[in-house]
Amino acid sequence: MKFGVKLNLDKRMKNVSRMMEDEKIARIFSNEYAKYYKQREELVFRYLRYYIRKHKRYVYFKDITRPVRNVFKKRRSEFV
Repeated sequence: MKFGVKLNLDKRMKNVSRMMEDEKIARIFSNEYAKYYKQREELVFRYLRYYIRKHKRYVYFKDITRPVRNVFKKRRSEFV
């Protein structure tokens, strides 16, 4: 992990999206972010909403495959 690294808007929104799930809160955040960084609110919200939805799909997939992954973890530890 590196601190003090400059991030573009795309990477910033990807990072922030992991902390948010509600699109109403994302709308408020994008409004304030756009004012502070002099970006268009709709652009910021579009990036943020895209990454929030993408992260939700990733978490959903990890949740539904957890039992299968746990079976393979147990098998691996039995052979070691």
